Amino acid sequence: MLLLHEFKYEEKSRKKELLFRNGVYLTSRFTKDFQILLFQIDTFYVEVFVDIEEEEIGYMRAFSSTDDLRPYLHKIDISALV
Repeated sequence: MLLLHEFKYEEKSRKKELLFRNGVYLTSRFTKDFQILLFQIDTFYVEVFVDIEEEEIGYMRAFSSTDDLRPYLHKIDISALV
């Protein structure tokens, strides 16, 4: 199992490798400059900020707090559960 603190201190190239090997894509959102892809790895989440103009990963932000998922909650369809 990969731990959040282990992921945070890896080099960017290693983070990409771990993310694409172990991550599960959940959803995405857009800001003015970035497409932000949300992944889950084991017990934490990773936002991948893709620079729209440069078409490359600007940076990655890993977190475990579900409070940080708020920007994505409106995209989740729970109609099948109701």
